[in-house]
Amino acid sequence: MGASELYFDNNATTPLDEEVLGAVTQALAENYGNPASRHPRGEAALRAVEEARAAVARLVGARTPDEIVFTSGGTESIHTALFFALARHGGGLVLTSAVEHPAVLRPLERWQERGFEVRQIGVDPEGRLSIDELLDTLAGGRDVRLVSLLLANNETGVLLTNDELARIASAARRVGALVHLDAIQAPGKHPLENALRNADFASLSAHKFHGPKGVGALFVRTGLEHPRPGLLIGGPQEDERRAGTSNVPGIVGMGRAAERAHDFVQGAGIARLAALRDRLEREIVAGVRHTRVHGESAPRLPNTTNIGFPGVDGELLHLSLAAEGLCVSGGSACSSRSQRPSPVLLAMGVGEKEARATVRFSLSRRTTPEEIDQAVEVVLRVVGQLAGLSASAAEPS
Repeated sequence: MGASELYFDNNATTPLDEEVLGAVTQALAENYGNPASRHPRGEAALRAVEEARAAVARLVGARTPDEIVFTSGGTESIHTALFFALARHGGGLVLTSAVEHPAVLRPLERWQERGFEVRQIGVDPEGRLSIDELLDTLAGGRDVRLVSLLLANNETGVLLTNDELARIASAARRVGALVHLDAIQAPGKHPLENALRNADFASLSAHKFHGPKGVGALFVRTGLEHPRPGLLIGGPQEDERRAGTSNVPGIVGMGRAAERAHDFVQGAGIARLAALRDRLEREIVAGVRHTRVHGESAPRLPNTTNIGFPGVDGELLHLSLAAEGLCVSGGSACSSRSQRPSPVLLAMGVGEKEARATVRFSLSRRTTPEEIDQAVEVVLRVVGQLAGLSASAAEPS
């Protein structure tokens, strides 16, 4: 990253932590054994994998490390959870929300082709899930197989609270449905222990909390019927839940990243992040008229703010901010090159034009007060220039 760049796109991906880089480099150089091999090199690799599994288990509050299955990333973890929950059924109802990530919504389209009905529960203008609608649907008792929900929205940061999760889990269990949480945005920003007590599955991705790309994990609650492998079939790795030679360096990196994220959340990290986020919001809102913080009154991740700039051309806004070295996004990184407005904001009732003129700022534990001040200065200058252009264009010739 260049010296002039300001990185505020940490919900898309985070920079690799220095300690994680050291652990991965050491594993690449020294821990090259196959964990399935029964000789000293293999045993050393196996110990490294199991130490990482224990670290991820601590991060999420798992009852035992055996509840952690390593995968190639968040998308595979989500697909695996859906397979484990649905493959044994010939049909039924799956409940999700209108603001889920495409990594959930698109595979659910495939499950619809297999005979499942997928129902998206709506959200209010602040992005909060309609809990009553979800609970009423569960109470209908129509062979609900799975409830799959974002723990923390990647675009707005809006959270499901522990109380909401407890109510959802209780209602799901009454009708025999399983609960999957897309928890990918939460590690290192939100305590996971209580949330995962109300989940049967939860998906994680290392690169969202300063770990390496290409490695993730799936939490699978103890007591579920042993799921058979579905996506990757072959060897007996991961207790026969995910075949393939273990990515030892990636797993080691995820374990070290999990330790660092756990320490940050257990300390004063969340309060510090929230204070920086609030400062960024406050100064932008004070300096730009008619701005709107989407999800402002809802429980949110401490690092995320989604700010709309009505009256400004959205494409020009993002191009201009990028030209000034400010790395931000308009929503999900997976859809950032699409010209379509954010489906999340549209589901919240935001108009298409305003949805295009929205910026997501996502901080990390590396973000400094000085970077906040610099980002504010860039935003105020750029928006002021674009607003001036808009006013000039609107004047009669």
